[in-house]
Amino acid sequence: MQKLKVILYVIVALYIILIVVCFFIQTKLIFYPSKITHDFQFEKSYNYDEILLKTSDNETINGLFFKAKSDKVILYFHGNAGSLESWQYVYNDLKFLEYNLLVIDFRGYGKSSGKISEKGLYIDGQTAYDYLVKSGFKQENIIIYGRSIGCGIAVDLASHNKSKALILEAPFASFKKLANHIVPFLFPSLFLNYSFDNLSKINKVNTPLLIIHGKKDGLIPFKFGEALYNEYKGHKEFLAIENGTHNDLPSFAEYGKTLGKFFEKLPK
Repeated sequence: MQKLKVILYVIVALYIILIVVCFFIQTKLIFYPSKITHDFQFEKSYNYDEILLKTSDNETINGLFFKAKSDKVILYFHGNAGSLESWQYVYNDLKFLEYNLLVIDFRGYGKSSGKISEKGLYIDGQTAYDYLVKSGFKQENIIIYGRSIGCGIAVDLASHNKSKALILEAPFASFKKLANHIVPFLFPSLFLNYSFDNLSKINKVNTPLLIIHGKKDGLIPFKFGEALYNEYKGHKEFLAIENGTHNDLPSFAEYGKTLGKFFEKLPK
């Protein structure tokens, strides 16, 4: 019996240690930024301006502004891994729309300075939005687009600012709900520093919403996109891609067709 108690105490101690370790390294478990040198040259065949933006907390955010002959612009927030070295190519998925496009690297990614935090990421999003307004774009001509973790920034930004539309690709209802789904045995919602509570914010958004989600998404389950869609009370559309996973949605023909039709129906 004594030996059994010792084994039980060891298991409990190891479990507690695991939770403590996860608490301290949670940012590294969630975000996978890659850094690039400040003299790194992006794809030269594209028509873009590389920009550096100063945030309200004195960080420098790197971005690529792809030019088009349009008064509309897409503000794109990418996923949790990589940098603009790879995310610059999202331009290929969206150029058929013939809109301007701004893609930024969050703090701690690519050439951007700073350390990752939820509050900091929201500041980065607002900084990019303010840059577009100062550059002459009307608020009602800014399309906010979030992908995966970027959906958390996109929803928060759209809940505080006017926009033409909000597009969410492979979104989650809230990050704590997602974490509880992935590692329920660790009870992550009790210690996570990141909430990205899209579900509680979505009805503060006052713009047409398009959600795109793959039914075979193994990272952010389809049900989370559905929950967010069902919660929103405004004008909304949902594109469910039958064989879509987490990283391949733009490769399906219905992706481009749906985006095109969605924008055609928006007020000019």
